[in-house]
Amino acid sequence: MEMFRTLSRRDKRSELILFILFIIYILFNIRTPHYLASYVDTVGGYIVVVGLFILLCKSVSVWAVAALGAVAMIIFVQRSRVSTGTAAMSLFLPSENQKTNFFSNINEMPVTLEEEMVHKMAPFQGHIADDETYKPVLDDTYDAVRV
Repeated sequence: MEMFRTLSRRDKRSELILFILFIIYILFNIRTPHYLASYVDTVGGYIVVVGLFILLCKSVSVWAVAALGAVAMIIFVQRSRVSTGTAAMSLFLPSENQKTNFFSNINEMPVTLEEEMVHKMAPFQGHIADDETYKPVLDDTYDAVRV
């Protein structure tokens, strides 16, 4: 009750109006225009919103207006994310780790019979004949040239 008496004073009328505007913004689903939401839904926009909140906290004398302002600014950022589509992308698009796990599970190939047989084969025990006495001779090439 003390808060309402403080807000009803003549010198606190602007804080009362701000308090009422914050309540209206929070209770009614007022959509953020897309051109404004595209600026707010960036890192710079978040910094500006936090700066406005700090400025609001320094300028008001009633804590309830600052608390309601914090809630209104959080809702403002959230509605901006909905308006630009960032909220839907973070909810419904898979992360890079999820995509990597999914595709690695799809690409698992079973071991074929040929691969099993190659692994079961005994290693080559013979030697390669390097010191043979003959040298191969190239047959007639019919005027072909080596490339």
